[in-house]
Amino acid sequence: MVDGGGVGGGVVDQIRHKALHCYEVQFGSKDDTPHSAWGSDGERYANKRSGMYGACRAWLKTGCIPDDPALRKQFSAIKYTLNRRDEIQLISKEDMLKLDPDLELDDIDALVLTFAHALAANDQAGGEYPRKPLVEHEYDPLKIFEKEIAA
Repeated sequence: MVDGGGVGGGVVDQIRHKALHCYEVQFGSKDDTPHSAWGSDGERYANKRSGMYGACRAWLKTGCIPDDPALRKQFSAIKYTLNRRDEIQLISKEDMLKLDPDLELDDIDALVLTFAHALAANDQAGGEYPRKPLVEHEYDPLKIFEKEIAA
């Protein structure tokens, strides 16, 4: 999942050019975050960015992240308000940086991007399992050397 805004648009283009799968996430788009998957049902968000942060917040009740002071500082910097439609709206990054010019938000943005779309569970995810090769062929360049050594 890649932030498609700003310079991220070029990253998305390069990933797709290499025929790799990519979820492009526009932080300012309409919120379509799968809140039932994360436990934030019933909450209304003004945009995708707010929705992903809300899903992450709900997940943190049972989830686990490293005890990292930099990440803690980033989480505590996030502030919100309600808009005219009573939707949760995070304050902009620019406003957060005015309050703290040294604030880095890359790590927390990368974390909340993982909440943009629900992915299907996979029993083999994250493990070292024997897998069928992506490409099958009969050519084996090492067989030439095996024949020479045997002779």
